[in-house]
Amino acid sequence: MINENELKGKTKTEVLKLLGTPFKGAITNVWTYKKGSSNELEAEITVYFDPENGKVLLTDCETV
Repeated sequence: MINENELKGKTKTEVLKLLGTPFKGAITNVWTYKKGSSNELEAEITVYFDPENGKVLLTDCETV
């Protein structure tokens, strides 16, 4: 799983290289990814970008 510290301050291009195309929000400043884990739980990662400089402000991860 991606650590929040690994994403903080990254640009949209850098996030695309790390995580690929988002599940939703690709043209907005809030991107959502769905990731499966080894024990079949699904995690939803939300990445929030600063609208002024386009860098990651914060991330949120929720396991479903």
